[in-house]
Amino acid sequence: MYKIRKFYAGLKSPRDKVGGGKVFQPGVGRRISAAGFTLLEILIATAIFLMLIVALYSAYAQVIKTREITSFRGEEEFYTRLLVQRLNQELASLVFNPAGIASSFSGEKDSLSFYTDAYSLYYPANPLTRVSYFREDEKVYREEFPYLSLEEDESKKFVILEKVEELEFSYFDGRRWQDKWEKKDAVPLRVKMEIKVNGVSYSTSFYLPLGGKLER
Repeated sequence: MYKIRKFYAGLKSPRDKVGGGKVFQPGVGRRISAAGFTLLEILIATAIFLMLIVALYSAYAQVIKTREITSFRGEEEFYTRLLVQRLNQELASLVFNPAGIASSFSGEKDSLSFYTDAYSLYYPANPLTRVSYFREDEKVYREEFPYLSLEEDESKKFVILEKVEELEFSYFDGRRWQDKWEKKDAVPLRVKMEIKVNGVSYSTSFYLPLGGKLER
């Protein structure tokens, strides 16, 4: 019994290990802040959040704008190609001086008119039509008139391309390009078309199978 008391007497009390003789209790003596965020911290976080929202919206708006421009450009190019294909088909099927008409081919700087036996958009039963291309009010018009017609005004006119800023034709006689075609007994060897649609310029030339018959 004496030995057991001596053993316990040699042990140190928990009071001597923690807090200089005080019993250790969890949570006692710690400083815990329950105040939360300060007003300055909230304002800074709000400002950062708003900046992120503005940046995301700007990026989204730019993507939408780019998509609209790309789509619009694609549509413009599509209709420009249709114009070129149609004009090339009709010039390749050009009929010169039908029934002795002197002005069967007329070429100005801003307009073009001629007879063709290409398939007619409005008069499929008519073997020959006179077609004209010209610019008016920033639009390119195509006008078609049947060669065999009992009506004085039976032409069909429609818009083939919009937002056209420039439209110019020039004519090659085998020697030089001209802004106007005045020869009545010949057609040009080539016709060049330069067109500007909503700031984008296109240029192409058409070969005329009946062209190159120069005056002597």
